[in-house]
Amino acid sequence: RPTHQRPRRRWLFLASRQIPQCFLYRVEQKCQQLSALGCESRVVLQDQLSDPLWSHQLLWADAVMVCRLPGVVPVLNAIARAKTAGLPVFYDVDDLVFDAQFCPPALSSYAGTLSPEFHRRFVLDVPLVAAAKQACDAVIVSTNTLAERSRALTPEQSVFVFPNLAQSELCAALREPSLRLDEQPVRLVLATGSGAHKQVWREELAPALAELLARYARIELILLGPWQLP
Repeated sequence: RPTHQRPRRRWLFLASRQIPQCFLYRVEQKCQQLSALGCESRVVLQDQLSDPLWSHQLLWADAVMVCRLPGVVPVLNAIARAKTAGLPVFYDVDDLVFDAQFCPPALSSYAGTLSPEFHRRFVLDVPLVAAAKQACDAVIVSTNTLAERSRALTPEQSVFVFPNLAQSELCAALREPSLRLDEQPVRLVLATGSGAHKQVWREELAPALAELLARYARIELILLGPWQLP
């Protein structure tokens, strides 16, 4: 069918929970935003796409959002079914995982936190992600840099930029009365959910933080995630 023109009030997300921070920003945060706009959303996980019954959700949906999934057969079939039903299909991605020229970064940049075997799998996944992205009608990215690369690689696709935002819990905490800085330590929090960017951490950021901690007694450093202290 041709793409329908009715209001896009009901959004169907096709996603994976494999990377928690991606699920947070690609799925959970967008579902919250849609709800605030008076829309509805549902989520179908990647492993459910092998069951033909998932496609009943297309009868409910007004639009489909494919969240950083690779172009394996069940995912490409799902995109094709959505288009057959006349639904607009968007591809949502927050990284250069569709760009073989720049992704993945060299194995050395992970500073030993990633095995050579996993890095090779990463390399093989890039063309699969690119295939799923190209099969969709339009692209949603989180930064202007990603938008520029997407337009360069697939100029025929429309691109929309929606930044990753602070979680609702953090926004609520900011609205609470704050304590005077001169009464509390200054806390620096570094959080990561992956093994990426560890070379720059070891060679540049960690030494700079060590110098700050030695110079200022009131600074506390809190590390969340798989950091390795050099």
